[in-house]
Amino acid sequence: MWNMLVVEDEPIVRIGLRYLVDWESYGVVWKAEASNGEEAWRIIEEEDIHIVMTDIRMPVMDGIQLTKKIKERGGEIQVVVISSYDDFPYVQEALRLGVTDYLHKPTMDKEEIVDMLKKALGNLERTQGSSTALSATTEKEKNEFLQALFTGTGDDGRLEQQYAAFGLPDLTEGVRPVGIRLSSGGREEEPEQGGSRFVAARYFIEKYVSHDWGGAVAVGERDELLWLAPAQARVGDRTWNEYLAELKKNLGNLLNVALVFSGGSLANDIPGLRKAYEELQREFGESEGQVGQAVRMAMDYVDLHFCEDVSLSSCAEFAHVSPAHLSRIFHKETGVNFSDYVIRKKMERAKELLRQTNLRIYEVAEKVGYAHSHYFSKLFKESVGQSPIDYRNGN
Repeated sequence: MWNMLVVEDEPIVRIGLRYLVDWESYGVVWKAEASNGEEAWRIIEEEDIHIVMTDIRMPVMDGIQLTKKIKERGGEIQVVVISSYDDFPYVQEALRLGVTDYLHKPTMDKEEIVDMLKKALGNLERTQGSSTALSATTEKEKNEFLQALFTGTGDDGRLEQQYAAFGLPDLTEGVRPVGIRLSSGGREEEPEQGGSRFVAARYFIEKYVSHDWGGAVAVGERDELLWLAPAQARVGDRTWNEYLAELKKNLGNLLNVALVFSGGSLANDIPGLRKAYEELQREFGESEGQVGQAVRMAMDYVDLHFCEDVSLSSCAEFAHVSPAHLSRIFHKETGVNFSDYVIRKKMERAKELLRQTNLRIYEVAEKVGYAHSHYFSKLFKESVGQSPIDYRNGN
């Protein structure tokens, strides 16, 4: 049996975790609890602890400080951190320190915790060789398998037999490969910094999609995150396109980076999955050939914030270029002025609100970032060719 220490300053969270999972059925003993890192460290020095599940933000000694001490101590203790929406910088630091996994406090559920356990117990089994731990494939093995799957370097029959062993979604029900890349905005990054952003983004994306839609996330062979998405969502009734737009917006806000998505078609077998992967690679090539990274980042920023007071300066800051340079290359690479692009996005949203809601005209104007309805109506007519009222009435 493996001994677990839970470090969390909120008693209600500790109680919830304790009874959410039948820990002993997975070979884990709920050995001890602590309300801060200092208490936890005393327990670690006195007890034989194998897994530490710790909140990031706590009084006296936080989860990052505790993780540093555990790593400096050496040994094979598996550390899992618990984070909230606004803890991204701390999670980045935790990942850099080499934690096993993290749990997203607002959305974590039994399935997510069990997935974490499989990873931690698999690591313990490989390093300490106990039969009580769950067996699990390593991320390196999963990535190598996916590369063989998509590059056609293995026998298809054997690949199908191996497929289920890697915890991938059921092919017979339809699977869609989705590529996700981080845009650097054309700036050079230190390898360590770029790697840190990539790893952190991978963990956040994995947690979002595994909770909402399902599937598996791994690293593709061409510096992209590869998500194998089932045909149907785990929870909710959103369409595929709705969920992808929501995912891009939420992750863009959370990570403060631009994400480039490319999705292949649904596949039901290995040859079909390989063909869909080739489709998404072609789509990546086409999108990257049309505009540079700085412009893509600016467009992504507008897509996320166009209902606010978005400006050329704020987009330029996000893309790490000067406003004058962004203005020049934006028009050159897209064929439209930056301000016209923002207005177009606002008007597209306004049309949706006019047709799909009963909001008054001034309320629609406010929703898309205009304080004065008269000015909004003027821009709407110039852009759409009809007044907001005529458009709503279908004239």
